[in-house]
Amino acid sequence: MEIPDLADLIWLFEDEPTSEIDSPWPVGLHSFRLARGEQEVLFSLDPLPGDAYITLFAAGKEIASLAAGSGALST
Repeated sequence: MEIPDLADLIWLFEDEPTSEIDSPWPVGLHSFRLARGEQEVLFSLDPLPGDAYITLFAAGKEIASLAAGSGALST
């Protein structure tokens, strides 16, 4: 899998990523949030192992979640 360019993800989600640990891109899990009204998407990506997580929220409640990648599928 090709690692996405950080600038492209910032453009897509209109915000800088957050990370639970202070690590530079592309090391570790980085999360991007995009909100439109009461709807929100949380996209988390750990580029090196190729794990991605997407969670959709409506009015603050999780309505859907998807995990993909080698590590994500085994947990």
